[in-house]
Amino acid sequence: MTTRHNFFPHLLCVFGIGLAAVAPAHAQNSNSKVASDLGDTIASGSAPFSRGGIAPGWVNGQGPNMKVKVLINAQSTDPTLDALRKEVVRLGGTVYHNYVSVRALFATL
Repeated sequence: MTTRHNFFPHLLCVFGIGLAAVAPAHAQNSNSKVASDLGDTIASGSAPFSRGGIAPGWVNGQGPNMKVKVLINAQSTDPTLDALRKEVVRLGGTVYHNYVSVRALFATL
């Protein structure tokens, strides 16, 4: 099971596969492709709260059980994004939708 301490590198790996299928190491080393609030949430292992004390809808759970909803944009010639979908599932995530026209996946990780 992926814990909060090693979840962020796995998420960056998934982004790396989607963003740079030919050279995934480049995207893995770059946090600029991850939204700052998402990066902060994953790094801390806790959801950010609004003024009302409610976590945003894209975060479920806390700590090692936390899941986040993400939109992963890919640069791939494969319209099905098969490798990316398999990696999301391998990491324990769920793919909800493949946006073929913009090469993106909506998933929970």
